[in-house]
Amino acid sequence: MATTHSTAAPGEFLTSAQKVLDHLAAARPDAGWAASQVVRGGHAVLAVSGRPARARVGDVLTPGEGAVLAHRLVGRDGEEFGGLWALGLPSGDAHAGQAPLDLLADLLATILESDLARVASARRSQVLHEQALSDELTGLLNRRGWTQVLEAEPSYPDVDAAPAVIVVDLDRLKEVNDEQGHVAGDEYLQLAAVTLSAACREGDLVARLGGDEFGVLVEGSAACGVAAVRRLVERMREALDAAGVAASIGWAPYEPHGGLVRSWWLADRAMYGEKQRRRAQVASAVVLA
Repeated sequence: MATTHSTAAPGEFLTSAQKVLDHLAAARPDAGWAASQVVRGGHAVLAVSGRPARARVGDVLTPGEGAVLAHRLVGRDGEEFGGLWALGLPSGDAHAGQAPLDLLADLLATILESDLARVASARRSQVLHEQALSDELTGLLNRRGWTQVLEAEPSYPDVDAAPAVIVVDLDRLKEVNDEQGHVAGDEYLQLAAVTLSAACREGDLVARLGGDEFGVLVEGSAACGVAAVRRLVERMREALDAAGVAASIGWAPYEPHGGLVRSWWLADRAMYGEKQRRRAQVASAVVLA
């Protein structure tokens, strides 16, 4: 994509988008050129799209009224990434303006290339940032991202409208790894991630906190009280059981004096309390047997 800016005094805009397309098509018939044109007073803006014309300046230059003078914009690597177009040139030898245009184009190419490099760098930084906050195996938010979200949460004057925190710990991951291998263990984690995400409501945030532990930030609303969170926990438990994933679950409401980070700690303690009770029940069943 190249964007063309041309200035002319009122009434001196002598060319058109179609004329530009005609010249481009003659130089590079297979490029699939398209253009749109906007005229505001004495300023004309022409947006041209298509594969870059590798032709030199003279190949798309037609002297006289409505002439088009063109110059390729080439980066330091030799690759063309745009074009400079001058519209509405006066009658006469348009080649006379080629030398200053070459200099201007080189300067513009340097500026645009630097700008494009900054844009590309910003995009790479964004991708790296997203990757740094995502769990590679499950695609969920990772522990770092989870912590950032919890620490960034504001205080909630209305506790009933505040989020709650749920912690889920898988009970059989080590067993699966030992008996079936780590590939099966990874699949077990992925199954748990998909199951938890499906059980949650839209707006709830699911994260893998590391190892076999997951966290869920339950979206706050006026209707999201203790009963609502308990229903969600029960729905998670049923979904995990149906998927063949054994897990211990604990949760905690928003903690006004410690925020969501404190709620996370309390939910983690509640989860370990349930895990110990489950182990005690299994041990009792073995003794009775």
